[in-house]
Amino acid sequence: MASHPSRPLRPVELLALAGAMAVFTGLAVGLVTREPLLALLFALGVAVVGVLVLGVLALVIGEHRRS
Repeated sequence: MASHPSRPLRPVELLALAGAMAVFTGLAVGLVTREPLLALLFALGVAVVGVLVLGVLALVIGEHRRS
């Protein structure tokens, strides 16, 4: 545990993390199935879910730090 509170994630960092997850998923699905459209669909789905989950986590952590 850090003794000082870390700064909250910025929106660009949240998008970068979601993008990294999407690229990893797209590559994994693409290499396994060899179907580019399926890999693209999975990557887009993971990107959307990643942005939502990371955004909600950032809000919850921010609320927890304020109280």
